[in-house]
Amino acid sequence: ICIGPDSQLLRDRLDSLLAPDTDKRKSHVSGQPGPMTGAFSAPPSSWQRFVFWADEGLTASFWEHLTLQGLFASPKALILRNAQLLPADALKQLSPVLSAMAAGRGSSLAWPLLCFEVAFDKGKAKIPVHISRLPFWQTAEQKGWIEEIPGLTSQSVPAYIRTEAARNGIAASQQDLQRLAQALPPDAALIYAELAKLALC
Repeated sequence: ICIGPDSQLLRDRLDSLLAPDTDKRKSHVSGQPGPMTGAFSAPPSSWQRFVFWADEGLTASFWEHLTLQGLFASPKALILRNAQLLPADALKQLSPVLSAMAAGRGSSLAWPLLCFEVAFDKGKAKIPVHISRLPFWQTAEQKGWIEEIPGLTSQSVPAYIRTEAARNGIAASQQDLQRLAQALPPDAALIYAELAKLALC
């Protein structure tokens, strides 16, 4: 379960969690491994990614990928975006399945990755109370499978820009990066787009 207000940072985190090298599983923001590091054993080349949107409910396709396994099935990452919008009836269906998986009774080839794209208030994610009381959430907390990614702040933007520029091999002066940091809001997607423009220069 990944929680954060910035969709780009969540995507970056999922990419790092599904990477083969544990060194690449570190958070781009903190530089430290998250609590989910090591949860995945399959190499990334074998991971099939499927993205679902919670406001559409849990579709038949989602359940098929989660429960049906072929003879030569490849590991699948089922990414559920905006999980906080999941309808109550869908949560009732999903909760026991996730609890069974957490207890080791589910499929080892299908991993649901829930993205709660919510704001933070006083340093804590604003998760609906009815979700945080579900058994699968409590189990995930006990096992350390919940990772909070608060998002960028005006103070953390300069370091994030420098890190992303270096990681992507963008040759820009420190002055240019500093000007970029002063001009952009703490939005990773906007920063990523501006750095992509610099990469073309």
